[in-house]
Amino acid sequence: MRASRVHAFRSRARDYAKLVPRLVGHGLALWVTIHVFRVFNDAFFHNPIHYDEGFFVWGGWSITKGLAPYKDFLEFKPPFVFLTHALALKIFGFEHLGYRRFFAVFPLASILCLQISLLLRGVDRVLATTLMVCLIALFVNPYYHDEALTDSESIGFSYFLFGFAFLLAETKYRDVSDVIGAAFMTCCVFSKEPFAPTVLLTWASVFILRDGFRDFRRRSKRYIAFTGLGVALVVLGLCIYMVPTGSMKAYLQMVSRYTRIYRDPKLSYCVVLGQFHPSTPMNELESQWDLIRLHFLNLSKVGYMGPIFAAAVVYVAKRSVPLLAATSAGVVAGLWAVTASNCQWNHYYTMTMAGVFAFLAIGLDTMKGSFWASDSWMRAFIRLAVVSAAAITVYPRYEIEAAATHETPPPREPLPGILAFIAANSAPTDRIFTTGPPLLYVLANRIGAIREGNVIDEILGVYDGDTDEAKLKPVRDELVKNMPKIVVLDPENEHRKGRHMNALINPFLKDFNYRPAAEHVYVRP
Repeated sequence: MRASRVHAFRSRARDYAKLVPRLVGHGLALWVTIHVFRVFNDAFFHNPIHYDEGFFVWGGWSITKGLAPYKDFLEFKPPFVFLTHALALKIFGFEHLGYRRFFAVFPLASILCLQISLLLRGVDRVLATTLMVCLIALFVNPYYHDEALTDSESIGFSYFLFGFAFLLAETKYRDVSDVIGAAFMTCCVFSKEPFAPTVLLTWASVFILRDGFRDFRRRSKRYIAFTGLGVALVVLGLCIYMVPTGSMKAYLQMVSRYTRIYRDPKLSYCVVLGQFHPSTPMNELESQWDLIRLHFLNLSKVGYMGPIFAAAVVYVAKRSVPLLAATSAGVVAGLWAVTASNCQWNHYYTMTMAGVFAFLAIGLDTMKGSFWASDSWMRAFIRLAVVSAAAITVYPRYEIEAAATHETPPPREPLPGILAFIAANSAPTDRIFTTGPPLLYVLANRIGAIREGNVIDEILGVYDGDTDEAKLKPVRDELVKNMPKIVVLDPENEHRKGRHMNALINPFLKDFNYRPAAEHVYVRP
């Protein structure tokens, strides 16, 4: 009896001893990912606040002040953009751009979650780590962002990576993992709607990868049931939060206007800006494809991932043709996402990355088969090709950015001394109004007098009415109701606000006898 216990103890000790090198190797792999991300993200962390980020911060800040999204403040983005910013502000605050710590930890955690999921599934450690480095090099790239990883596409991509990792995870708690994964995927779609096709195709791809078509009816029902529960939990949570406040009704109304602002062939924002020129369907397709090749599908942007992509195609096809079709469709859906609004801003390509890296991760997973395990030469060749291609492109950038130092500049005042003026001439309970970016409300700690954050002529196409006065009457009604103590006529983009000035702002200032207190600044008598 004693001998058997000793034998069992020694057997467990040997197993633990074998496990230690594996854990050390996994730990080093995760450290590489953390280190590369930290180096590449440092400049993002210290960048000054740019135009779009100010809108998202304002939305999150408004929630922390008890305002309801879309009802009390309006920006044409889904709710999780503002909810995520509100969480970041609650945890880290706004001072010294503290909230950006969240937007360093949040995307890094999603990348690590995917890497851990791949490692636990037995994916080759070198290839999994190289894929994460490739992901960071493409994702944390100034070409695809205006400032920090705080844009709606980056938020959605981080939720996507969390969701993909949990769906992919191979654990004894698969049902729970499916619920969590689907919940994160739903958060992704409610951060940026064009992610939806890629999310659905990735969801289908993971099922094919995990279970194939054996016992299809039973397994698919179970998968649909538990992932459906994850979706339902997020939707229910949004309803509990948004319905009682009237936020849900306002959100649905905003969605109908959103369709007009980005899809109307004559009135859409991108057409008015000259970013998109309506033509025949074939000409539009050709022009969109040209932009995709210019901004994303070219050797300078993604060429270093050629070897890993080629290997993924071969091994996914060997595993399952339906799997190849589903994952390839996910890549195409990611490319479609940047064209959904007819306005190809560079940061839209973060949505394309979701389909691309889902395909590549699934490709690595398919390399675990007997052919890969038995062919050491093939294993060595693929490792060498993938790592070399990534290192040649990524390492020079790493050297430059590792040597750089950055300091965070304070947020820029739209007018010199305006924050001190607002503090001295208004109470915390007073409303103010600016024709510029709504970040001023956050900087001044004052709630805006209107729910709209964008006072710019190109957006007039979403309002109802035959004249500018009729279109802007609801906004005037808000101003009259809230009577801002101070009005700031921000000179930024002044040439794009003429119709607003003539139809709304100048008549309002005159009708209620606002007096000029300084250049571009008016005070209520």
